[in-house]
Amino acid sequence: MFRVIVLLAVLGVAHCVVWGWDYSGPDSDDSGPDSGDSGPDSDDSGSGPSNEHDHGFGWWGPDHGHGEGCGHHGVHNQNLTWHSEYDRRFDRLSAYIMRADRFAKEFCNSFTPSDVQELHGNSFYKLTYPMPQLDPKDITVKIKHRVLYMYARQSDSATSPIYVDVRILPDTLKMSDAAWKYEQDHLSIVIPYEPVLRTKIMKTCVEVNADVKDVPKASPLIYKFGEED
Repeated sequence: MFRVIVLLAVLGVAHCVVWGWDYSGPDSDDSGPDSGDSGPDSDDSGSGPSNEHDHGFGWWGPDHGHGEGCGHHGVHNQNLTWHSEYDRRFDRLSAYIMRADRFAKEFCNSFTPSDVQELHGNSFYKLTYPMPQLDPKDITVKIKHRVLYMYARQSDSATSPIYVDVRILPDTLKMSDAAWKYEQDHLSIVIPYEPVLRTKIMKTCVEVNADVKDVPKASPLIYKFGEED
């Protein structure tokens, strides 16, 4: 009888350990975008809160784990699980960002003109591209979320050079107010800052806008275009 009681006790502890620690760590097979998953918007169970009782943490937060009812062992293992899941999210997010930056760098090395100038002004962000002998009607500029696309080529010449750029923009810009102008053989794209510089604001979670914005040609009546304050 004594042996039976000891065996049941051992099985109970093993149950707590197994169910309280159910994560293999940040090196598991879905820890980043190169693992074969479909990206941050994939339909895995870790994409967000699963019900109204998870308090915004989803399966990877304080409501996760099966250690309830297992006493000290359950609490200890559940704490380890929380920490590991947060590490896992850190690893995955950093992997996504690095993958996007690597993709942008590959495009830049292959296609982006080497003489693009970038200016962080007092009230705006500005990109300038030397582009001789272009008609403004042959210039396309658009933005999706934080990604800029610029394409220009003389439509009446099959031998004219192609100017193209795709880049990730800073997250401090007001994309809805972006505009461009072409003069003196230079294209300038100007985007004002979203917050006023040197002003303390409440930091909120990122809003993702999947709409494509066709950036308009600037009106001189609206913009003091590209001039510093």
